[in-house]
Amino acid sequence: MNGGVSGATIGHSDIGGYTSVIQKFMGKTILEYTRSKEVLQRWIEMNTFSDPIQRSHPSNIPDEQHQIYEDEDTVLFFKKFVEIHVKLGDYKMDRMMEASENGTAFTRALMLHFPDDKRARKVNSEFMLGENILVAPVFKEGAVSRDVYLPGPAEWKHLWTGEVYQVSEHGLSLSDFAAPIGQPAVFTRDTPAVQMSEILADYYQATGPVFV
Repeated sequence: MNGGVSGATIGHSDIGGYTSVIQKFMGKTILEYTRSKEVLQRWIEMNTFSDPIQRSHPSNIPDEQHQIYEDEDTVLFFKKFVEIHVKLGDYKMDRMMEASENGTAFTRALMLHFPDDKRARKVNSEFMLGENILVAPVFKEGAVSRDVYLPGPAEWKHLWTGEVYQVSEHGLSLSDFAAPIGQPAVFTRDTPAVQMSEILADYYQATGPVFV
């Protein structure tokens, strides 16, 4: 987000990261920095709503990482979010064109679209994809909920339940909001140019299992 307001309009990460570290001393592991299945799944979620493309990497120590092809559950998990990425294809391409032509960041800080919302200016653990999608990723291991701030004025719709939040110019705080693996805290809104409720119509109710 900092890069986006500094002119670096497009960013990308390998799903799951690349660099891993395992250090041993006298036969004992003294440092281990590898990705678990949970980290990979959470990264898949975030990448779907933040990056122009979806790309994973086996990492520099492949045998020590959980891979997308590791088990059927992970394959199906990735499939679910690939399908969302495909549905967002045109929307993402339009954001790429905005970045190219206007210098507008692809993944954006909340303050870009809510400059008068003082709290939105301070939020650094949520982001927007264009002006129609707001994402509050989970970064804490084992967490299945988090606090979420919805800026306003806006009408936000929770992606997985279809619940609508009418938010005034004072914003709205949601404490301990449910965000289990497979259903990250994602909210959308319709604007005259983009009817996100039509693009993602298949997802505004819980249509499948929650991945745990």
